[in-house]
Amino acid sequence: MIERSMTPDSGILSEVFVGLCQGGKSQLAKMLYSEMEARHIMPAGFEISKTINFDAENENKASGDNW
Repeated sequence: MIERSMTPDSGILSEVFVGLCQGGKSQLAKMLYSEMEARHIMPAGFEISKTINFDAENENKASGDNW
């Protein structure tokens, strides 16, 4: 997807980011987001902050909770 520079569906992209974070791969999600932003292939109106709260995930890890 990134190599072809196709803009993905925002719903599917949200699922990918949520799945990565739930699987403990939030750093990978951040890297993917940065790469997609750099290539200007982020769907119009997509905001990662509405999809994922990285701060809440970090707080959960600190307290031992998993989501």
